[in-house]
Amino acid sequence: MARLLRIGGAKRPWPEVRVAVEAALGRALPGTPFTVDDEPSVTWHDGPAEATVAGVVGELPGWRLVVALDATDAAAVATEDRRQPLWLRRTFSDEALAVAVIRFQASSVRPYDSTRDGAESALRDLLDVDDPARSGYPLTDAMADLLLADPLAAGDDSPSRADAWSRRLTDLGYDRLWNQAYAEAPI
Repeated sequence: MARLLRIGGAKRPWPEVRVAVEAALGRALPGTPFTVDDEPSVTWHDGPAEATVAGVVGELPGWRLVVALDATDAAAVATEDRRQPLWLRRTFSDEALAVAVIRFQASSVRPYDSTRDGAESALRDLLDVDDPARSGYPLTDAMADLLLADPLAAGDDSPSRADAWSRRLTDLGYDRLWNQAYAEAPI
């Protein structure tokens, strides 16, 4: 793929790059529905990690891949680097967010809170895996199932869905869910 996009070494126009990106994603990740638009951006839900998608897309002369976070300021990104950004916009299911906030709390002193410095970046690192709705850890997955069994209240005023699931985890009690998952999960 990278060879396809490097022909001539000069920046290729978006319509050419778009065709090559769509073809590469279709070949390498055929089971994942991607939307490639004129922003330019690549959008998908759960599925492969941003790092996986970036690896498939490869190096693009004159272009740079930028992972779009909720708080990413497009103007700041534009001034950091003269290359044209190609945005990677991945959305997450409640299942993926539940797994991530459980893993976040397991590795942190406090629950996830997007308003705390570094929390969003740390959570995104946990989500930058292929198929984030399942961690592969039986206790974590069992805890996520228990958390999801108690749905969020309608009209939740949390800043994000991840914040809402983190608050719900706090309400239910991380230790209580861990103990229940340990007692019930096949290990």
